[in-house]
Amino acid sequence: MKTTTRLTIPIVLLLPWFQAEATAVTPPAKARATPTRDSIPVFAAEVEMVTVDVVVVDKGGEVVPSLKKEDFLIREDGAPQRIVRFESMQVPEAPAKKTAPPPVSSNIGIDSRPGRTFAVAFDDIQLDAFQGYRAKLAIAEFLRTGVREGDRVTLMATGGGTWWSAEMESGREDLMETLKQMNGRRERDFNPRDYVSDYEALRVHIHNDTEVSARLQRRFEETGALQMEGIDSQERARYQALGMAHPYVDMRALEVYQESRVRSRITLNALKRLLDSLSIVRGRKALILVSEGFVHDVLLDDFKQAIQSARKANVAIYFVDTKGLSGAITPLGDEFGAPNASQFHGALYADQTRAEEGAEFLASETGGFSLKSTDALSRGILRIANEARCFYLLGYTPTNTARDGRYRKIDVKVNRRGVVVRARRGYYAPLEGGPAPPAPDDETDPEMRRALDAPFDIDGIPLRMSARVFEEKLRGRARVVLAAEADVREIEFRNEGGRFVTVLDMIMFVLHRQSGELYQYPQKITMRLKPETHAQALWYPIFREFELPAGTYQARLVVRDENSGRVSSVIHDFKVPDLDSWRVSSPIIADALADASGSRRVVIRPHRTFSRQGSLYCQFEVYGAARDSATGLSSVSQGYKVVRTDGKLERFVQPSRIVSSPNGAISRLFGFPLEGFQPGDYEIVLTVLDELRGQIKELREPFTVVEEPPDAS
Repeated sequence: MKTTTRLTIPIVLLLPWFQAEATAVTPPAKARATPTRDSIPVFAAEVEMVTVDVVVVDKGGEVVPSLKKEDFLIREDGAPQRIVRFESMQVPEAPAKKTAPPPVSSNIGIDSRPGRTFAVAFDDIQLDAFQGYRAKLAIAEFLRTGVREGDRVTLMATGGGTWWSAEMESGREDLMETLKQMNGRRERDFNPRDYVSDYEALRVHIHNDTEVSARLQRRFEETGALQMEGIDSQERARYQALGMAHPYVDMRALEVYQESRVRSRITLNALKRLLDSLSIVRGRKALILVSEGFVHDVLLDDFKQAIQSARKANVAIYFVDTKGLSGAITPLGDEFGAPNASQFHGALYADQTRAEEGAEFLASETGGFSLKSTDALSRGILRIANEARCFYLLGYTPTNTARDGRYRKIDVKVNRRGVVVRARRGYYAPLEGGPAPPAPDDETDPEMRRALDAPFDIDGIPLRMSARVFEEKLRGRARVVLAAEADVREIEFRNEGGRFVTVLDMIMFVLHRQSGELYQYPQKITMRLKPETHAQALWYPIFREFELPAGTYQARLVVRDENSGRVSSVIHDFKVPDLDSWRVSSPIIADALADASGSRRVVIRPHRTFSRQGSLYCQFEVYGAARDSATGLSSVSQGYKVVRTDGKLERFVQPSRIVSSPNGAISRLFGFPLEGFQPGDYEIVLTVLDELRGQIKELREPFTVVEEPPDAS
């Protein structure tokens, strides 16, 4: 027997925050006054109430609005069902454009409008290098033309290592930069002598398809593969007389099938986790799978689990088949470094007819559709965007209440002529005494993992967070302080011996966009407050220091109150600048000072609301300033002004020289009273001048002045 190099499935180490199970988020113990996404209608996903997310379009592909409940008819396995819940959902006009991430991120007052959420799955585990390039072009086209201001987009690689969420349109650049780093990972062994496609392997190994087996054997004979294996003509004739394929054909089919099965399971599990993370998001949701596709293996229970997750989350899956896409989809093509197509001539041997049935099945079963040609791409992207603009939520109680785990077919009709109805085709009924869900891959609470995956903040407990970048600690790495606060008043305590007690489970992680490197820290905090402390406590401070290289980061904090079961999260984007150039640290502004190492320093807190009855302090440091060749000293000056958002100048201080410390450190602390400031929004505009270089840096720090003392930590 010859020795050949076969496809090796890469071992994928999925990030811990990428390992969410399908577990519902525990409802808050008490109602919040602030409007939240939970105020948007959503129906239960269990058998007692089946929900169907329905899109109705006319012949031109435009959504049909203003339909009534009586316009719809639902059948389950042919039996009419009574619609008991009905909601017409129409996404309002896009909000005002945002220019940059805020200096402080908060989950307080989350907008309750039913916005649009898109999850884009780059199926790198199924894509080779050339198809991966085509996939990037398709996703770039969607990011360029298919989204609008206020949409939330999550970009994920099915093989793990990439998971980035951003709000459009300010987050488009980060998503595009993330996309550039993604590549197809599938390594093909296109040996024309004994090539077997995934579909052929499935038919031979699982379905015992003698016709396909015979076709493979004829191919192997024509290419000389059987002769190379030392198999003589008499032996081949014996198997043909028995109506059997030669064992070598079965061996190759088994080998290819096993490789295909592993890839499909990785893809389907990744999709399930992404779908589970969308279950806590309200409004219209769509998952766009960009892939070469994969065969529909009916023995893989992962298909059923992915569809169940899509059903529970009310997510439609859209499949973009890269094999039908041209290499000139968008003018952005050169950014992604097109590979030489001639290097992938082996793809001509692939079975193009049935290889993507599994991906098409997911789309059709969840109410989406498939895009399989370049000509349809731009139109299809607009269709996906349009379908996320207007849709209907229908809920019914099934007349068949058997918990038998069987598939129930759903058929939705509308009494309008010339329209197309798109909805998921069915669901699997619960199974009485069925198997328990798989155990988590780590000890992280499933609800917390899902909150880490979610594209939006979760407002179970009010949180706010900011990042401050300081000096270079290690070569190429800066000290970064993530400062957060949790609202103690929304945390549920129990009384133990006169103390107010609770336990907070927390996870904070920081993801480096450029490298995919993840810094994650779980923590458990036990709070035991005296009655007088509990009565006065407002915000609990949370700090974590990191040493990070230059780049763009996304930080997430998830907090779970064990008493109430509330899960809360906040997402904050920030950047670490190039550490080799001269720069200014993140200014710290606060209304209080503290003693640290014998000196007064500004207290780091994320909040930026201050009382006009107090004072405001600001502190910063300067790094990498030029030094005089004769004295070895730097010459840096700084001034500032305070302006209202309407442009009115409130305070102006002329630049003055900053005196270096004995060890050469350059820092300044200044402050001013807020008395006389009218309530409203302001900005401190810092001007820092490196006099030896003749270069100026301008930094802006927003803050708000209120009449009464604000909530403080």
